[in-house]
Amino acid sequence: MEKIIKWGFDEAHSSKGEIILMPEFFSELFSTENIIKMITTGLPTLLIALLVPLYSVRVALKQFYSQKWWETKAKAYFEIIENLSTLEYIYGEYFEHYVMNSIKFSDEKINSFYEIQVKALSEIKKYSAMGNYIISNEVSEVLKNLLRELDYRHKEGNWFEDIEHHHGAIIECLKLTKESAKSDLNRRKMK
Repeated sequence: MEKIIKWGFDEAHSSKGEIILMPEFFSELFSTENIIKMITTGLPTLLIALLVPLYSVRVALKQFYSQKWWETKAKAYFEIIENLSTLEYIYGEYFEHYVMNSIKFSDEKINSFYEIQVKALSEIKKYSAMGNYIISNEVSEVLKNLLRELDYRHKEGNWFEDIEHHHGAIIECLKLTKESAKSDLNRRKMK
């Protein structure tokens, strides 16, 4: 008697010498046609299930780093504008005290202004030296130009005119820095 190997489960046939390996529903499930269907529908679903979370994490990390970089830039611009505003105020006070003689300050107050001026200039020099690493090229150049202007001395030694010249240079630098910072931060935030 010849043994026939058949996939499926049927007790009536098992007495005829057939070896039954699996129930019948498995024979249909693992048919070539069904295996191809499982591969063509299941594989893309599996790939999507694996790739979507990876892509989501990548996008989230990119956004996180971009946000952190934007915050770093915003802090740098804030500090630059804060120090330029401090210098504008101090040179305005110098102008009123020395040039216009409308305000009289004690030597102690003048020394206090000078200490604040030195700190503010130190910060401006720091950001100028960084160049366009954090701040825009425009602001970097404006700060370098301001530092050159603050080195300006009137050829006849007229320091009243020096104060006026420096005060004007600071005001112009502050105006240009605010415009560039606003533009740079808005551009970065939109990305």
